[in-house]
Amino acid sequence: MDADQVVVFRRPELELHLTAENLDKKVDLIRLSLGTDARLIDASRESGADGIVVEAFGRGNTTTDFGRGVKKACDAGIPVVITSRCLSGQVKPIYGSGGGGGRDLEDAGVIFAGDLKGPKARILLMVALSNPKTRTRVRELFRLIAP
Repeated sequence: MDADQVVVFRRPELELHLTAENLDKKVDLIRLSLGTDARLIDASRESGADGIVVEAFGRGNTTTDFGRGVKKACDAGIPVVITSRCLSGQVKPIYGSGGGGGRDLEDAGVIFAGDLKGPKARILLMVALSNPKTRTRVRELFRLIAP
């Protein structure tokens, strides 16, 4: 059970073959800790990252300042994927009001990675951004893999 939802973990009935001739390595992975400000995500955006994966708190929440940095990255057209740094559980846009809650991040344009952990989400994002057929369908791809 996850809140008011039954979640069944099973192999998806989906055949998906992703390939990439040249893997896009400009995908940063940022792990949040107490009091993290926007410096790390701003540095990723300013240094030309093609994508950013954030290991956020709990259900996918960040500090208010970091959330503002996420919005700037999304506004710049950089795909930002949210995962949880917790050992288990899914990220979901449950609440928001100050800029760092999951709903605030959803409004900013992030992609939620379900129960994928940061390193796996980074690999998926790297491959998706490296393949011309999936580069414009990153959000859809994450919904298929990690609903």
